[in-house]
Amino acid sequence: MKKSLPESLDLELLTRELLDVLSPDAVSEVAEQQVETAIKLAHRYLAQADTERAAHFFAGWLKLTVSQHENLSSEIFGKPEMLDGFFASLRAQISQDIDWVQFGSAAKLALSHESEQVVNVVFIGDCLIWDIALQVQILLAAKGVTVRPAIFAQRVGADLRQKLQAIEGTIDLFFYSPFSYELSGAYADLQKKIVPSQAARENVQREVEDVGKTLALLIDGFEAPIYLHRVSGVIQNSGTLPGAVRFYATQFQRTFTIRWLNRQLHSLVDTLNTPQIHWLPEDKPLQQQSALSLGQVSYDAGELHPTLLAQRLAESEYLAAILASVWLKERKVLITDLDNTLWEGVIGEGEVKHHLHRQEMLKQLKEKGVLLAVSSKNDEDRVSWEGAILNDSDFVAYEVNWNLKLKSLASISEQLNIKPSSFVFLDDRADERFLVQESLPEVLTLDPDDEFTWHLLSYWLESLKGGATGDRTALYQQRAERTKFLDADLESDKAAAYGSLSLELDLTLADFDDIDRVTELINRTNQFNISGYRTTHREVQQWIEDGRVIVGRLADRFGPMGIVSVLVFERDMAIRVEHFVLSCRAFGFGVEDAMLDVLKRLQLNVQGELKKSLVNTACHDVFQRNGFDQVQEDNWCWEPGEVSPGPDWLSINDQTTVQ
Repeated sequence: MKKSLPESLDLELLTRELLDVLSPDAVSEVAEQQVETAIKLAHRYLAQADTERAAHFFAGWLKLTVSQHENLSSEIFGKPEMLDGFFASLRAQISQDIDWVQFGSAAKLALSHESEQVVNVVFIGDCLIWDIALQVQILLAAKGVTVRPAIFAQRVGADLRQKLQAIEGTIDLFFYSPFSYELSGAYADLQKKIVPSQAARENVQREVEDVGKTLALLIDGFEAPIYLHRVSGVIQNSGTLPGAVRFYATQFQRTFTIRWLNRQLHSLVDTLNTPQIHWLPEDKPLQQQSALSLGQVSYDAGELHPTLLAQRLAESEYLAAILASVWLKERKVLITDLDNTLWEGVIGEGEVKHHLHRQEMLKQLKEKGVLLAVSSKNDEDRVSWEGAILNDSDFVAYEVNWNLKLKSLASISEQLNIKPSSFVFLDDRADERFLVQESLPEVLTLDPDDEFTWHLLSYWLESLKGGATGDRTALYQQRAERTKFLDADLESDKAAAYGSLSLELDLTLADFDDIDRVTELINRTNQFNISGYRTTHREVQQWIEDGRVIVGRLADRFGPMGIVSVLVFERDMAIRVEHFVLSCRAFGFGVEDAMLDVLKRLQLNVQGELKKSLVNTACHDVFQRNGFDQVQEDNWCWEPGEVSPGPDWLSINDQTTVQ
């Protein structure tokens, strides 16, 4: 018969042992309490004979604690065996019937393992944020994503901003909940009053202004998206009658406060006017459950006392926001099945019911620059878009046939000249998704019948809000027409074929309206990118202010292609090409040569470094073709001399005025 676990442990002894592993020096009372919480979490789930959860909660909370305190060592993440002595002491106080091997192995793995997909996340808020950060860390680990968390819970705005300014390294996402439980004392006080005073409202108004200062710091100091909580008005409660009485007694006031405070926050964000801020709907769980039940504390583990609200936000909003950042950030193409995916039923075999909300989501993604393609097993002449939101003109590739989906995806990749690592694939059939996932693991395969898929895509759409790309479908459709037009004549006479396109190239120095496109083109271009460099909006803005960015805009008989090339240079005694990219839609037309000619016409030495890789083979010969001499393995130099007028088929309008 299993022994029951003791109701209490010698926490003082166990905490001391764990602290001895984490720090040779004295630690703060807060750090000690948080280390104790890790032990309480392990004890709680061991008591339920759930060793896996005990290990994950213990390790997850320990990661959060170590990230919070500078004098706690992170050495255990690389050497989790350092905890063996502590585990032995824990075992001595608890029943021998626990599977200690499983617990220890799972805890060590959770502490030490980092997947290939790692995301650096900053959480700003009170205990709601701690609850969420722990749970979402565990949820993401199960999906092969490692979260490196940093938590900031300073209640004084100036202290918070001082800590945020000290952040080092790259941050992928920020989550900020300024008005949840107790981070704002003025807000917490207002929530408890049946009839609040004018002074109480003014205090909260000052807190809103302080939130604006913090957001301004994040916008100015970081490029990462900021997910900002709306105000839900949920308050923590123990589930007892007195808690319910207090909840309903203040309900009228809280309803007023929520509406008023959300208006204030929206006004603040409108003033900041940046696409970096995204609203994270803390109030969304209220659509499913009452505010009273959402605020009920599930259990008390010292520094951790999670509510149902924290659980709901972790498994929905936070999970989707982080996965969208990790999985979808670099994706360009969404390939969708048709039958039982965009509509219910099999078209041509009776009436179908359109999934209009799904089609609307894809339509909006297209308008934000995501390319849509079809891969469907059917006869093309049976497909009808009658009654649908989408139609065949919304797609840049249309594979409706009886081929294997793998063959269709390969065809789409070839047509668009885009690698499968940029694909998202939607198909209702598990076998089709499995075959694609097995053969093309770089493709993100999603089940359209899983509600979370559309939640995830909604966060992808939100992350594209305010982006530079716009609707790119027309550009790819023009490219297809251009290719078809050229195919007949290109082999016999390249000059005549290109000449018939009426190609026009405008060369200018970039201005501030070009920041988004310049940033995007540098960050998304791989095949023709001499440095492989990635940049930020802030850095591009500085380059443009210094007059160091040349952009090439291309158009032909099929329409404008927009900015297709960016060259960033540095000028001193000589000119140095710092960054140089060309969109694949402009390959072969001589645009890259015309860009370099702008610098060569200054009749100074022009230098450039070409960092070759397996990906950027399209630009390996760009300097050699343009008369540069190789001075070292990666370095090239052009000395003043004759500059060619460019190919006959390209009409060049140089307005760069580079002196």
